[in-house]
Amino acid sequence: MAWLVTFEAKEIQRYILQGDKLRELVGGSTLINRLVETYLPATLEQLNLDGTLVSGAAGWARLRFESKNDAETFVHTWPLLVQLYAPGLQVIQAATEITSTLPEAIREAGKELRAQRNILQCALPETPPLAERNPRTGLPAVGRTQKGELIDASAKRKRCYTEKDELGKKMAGDEHGLHKWPLDIDDVASGEQSFVAVVHADGNDLGSMLIRIGEHLRKGRSDDEAIRIYQALTKTIEDTTLQAAGEAFRRSVLPDAQDNGRMYFALRPVVIGGDDLTVIIRGDLAFTFTSAFLEAFERLSSEHIAANLNPFGIGKMPAKLTCCAGIAFVKKNFPFAQAYELAESLCSYTKERAKAQRDSHEDLAPSSLTFHRINTSMQQEFEVIRDRELTSKGTAPVSFCFGPYATGAESGKLPLLNNLQELACSLDELPTGAVRTLISTLYVDHAQAETDWRRIIEIAEVGRASRVKDALATLTDTGHPWGTDRRTPLYDAHVFEELTRRKAGSGSEPQGGAA
Repeated sequence: MAWLVTFEAKEIQRYILQGDKLRELVGGSTLINRLVETYLPATLEQLNLDGTLVSGAAGWARLRFESKNDAETFVHTWPLLVQLYAPGLQVIQAATEITSTLPEAIREAGKELRAQRNILQCALPETPPLAERNPRTGLPAVGRTQKGELIDASAKRKRCYTEKDELGKKMAGDEHGLHKWPLDIDDVASGEQSFVAVVHADGNDLGSMLIRIGEHLRKGRSDDEAIRIYQALTKTIEDTTLQAAGEAFRRSVLPDAQDNGRMYFALRPVVIGGDDLTVIIRGDLAFTFTSAFLEAFERLSSEHIAANLNPFGIGKMPAKLTCCAGIAFVKKNFPFAQAYELAESLCSYTKERAKAQRDSHEDLAPSSLTFHRINTSMQQEFEVIRDRELTSKGTAPVSFCFGPYATGAESGKLPLLNNLQELACSLDELPTGAVRTLISTLYVDHAQAETDWRRIIEIAEVGRASRVKDALATLTDTGHPWGTDRRTPLYDAHVFEELTRRKAGSGSEPQGGAA
């Protein structure tokens, strides 16, 4: 009887970003990228195991073994081999006998993995009390860098792969020319006070696609056909994500490097695997890159589904996939791990809101994004930030959180990012400081903000005032800076304009703490 073994690495992004050194981040990304692509096949070959890769991507895989002995051998040795390959990377596994169909075994393995995700794993060997530790990670030190800094086993291993640049080459192909991928955050940023952005994107509605595949395979399909379908699904998602990232790179980062004669690209990919994308990018390029990625993901998924999955005749298969993203803007010395947690929180918020704002339950969640700029040392979940910092005071509070913003062909009931950009451009034509002051006033006194807004429009040139009103009319139901739902796009537009203008210096915040 055949067996299915499923494994996944826990908290991949946290493993990669641990230590907050860009050089170690590069090495961690390379190790994760190679885990399934090269290390897994080499392990199966060296152990002489008869395992077939059903599906897999960065950090996870499903394998079908023809014998129980081979499955047990892999399960017993794989965690140890992963620790030797990537110290500190934890993996969880599930071994399931295929008693009926492969989809049923995959479902049972998924249940077991979900249960294991919350089980803490101890790090062995235990660290003695007198051991020196890496001050950045708190992990036991195993040596020192050339600068004399203490370094742990995970960081030491990552630094062995610093110069590989495999993710960058996969994304950009041979189009990098003489430009280099950055190994220092100063090469990503521009100026002492400039912002960088951590972008995290995740595909939507993959669950419904898997449900359709499961229904199809339960109609007496063979396991061989099931493996071909899952491999086609993996190829569809991998190719869509990678090609969409490459297209976004060519539309934003590459022209910036070529037109300005830069030695380094203003981007460092962190994770590109499955339907996940995480990158660190210079702040002013983040909106262009992310919107280009979301639009390309939606379009390319349609092409790959038609080419790879439609030939199997799977009923009710969605014609395309959509994607949501979160963008966390931080100063370049802000901890990467905390910035990623915020970007992931923003992405989750976007997915939840996008699903709720569909035109109907049958429609796809719109491709969309939410962004936030951090100017403090405190980092919290975005919904906490929204309630504490992006909501005005008083009995009838106004929310400064207007997103998510739709970018793709499907927008549902969400506001469009293009309309926010138009509002940002029109507000920039108003008197210097007027919008900043209006936002601060609105945070504490809505009635005074009404008066200030009318005064701003009165003294503005007719053409400029008309442009602002037209831009607001595309976003709010009142044509004013705030709608009947007491939400305003003013702050988002103000931040958008400041970030895309690449103006050095700390951003202004609404009085009272809105961020």
